[in-house]
Amino acid sequence: MSLLTSVLFAIHRLEEQRAESVLCQGLGSRAVRVRVLPRSPEVDLRKGIASANKWGSVKVAVQVDPKEASRLVDVGPPADNKAEAAKFRQFWGERSELRRFK
Repeated sequence: MSLLTSVLFAIHRLEEQRAESVLCQGLGSRAVRVRVLPRSPEVDLRKGIASANKWGSVKVAVQVDPKEASRLVDVGPPADNKAEAAKFRQFWGERSELRRFK
C-alpha cells in the first residue's frame, strides 16, 4: 500500500469517526450502538490504485433502544448551565428552543 493510499484511508476513517460522533450525539439514548462501516475506494483493477478517485458509499449500522427509539423530543441541559446549553443550541440550530417553566 502506498503512502498516498494510507493517507487517504486515514482521512476517510477520520471522517467516518466524525459521522459516528454526530450520529451518537443526535440520536442520544435512542441508539445503543452506532457504527459507520469503513469505506473502500472503488478501484479499476486494470489501472491500479491511481484510479481510486471515487470512494464507496457510507454504510451506517445503528442498534436502537426500542423504549427510546420513538421519542420525538430531546430535552437539553438547564438554561442556567450556559456552556452546555450553548453546545446544545449550536448542535441543533433552529430546531432547538429555550423553554422555561416556573
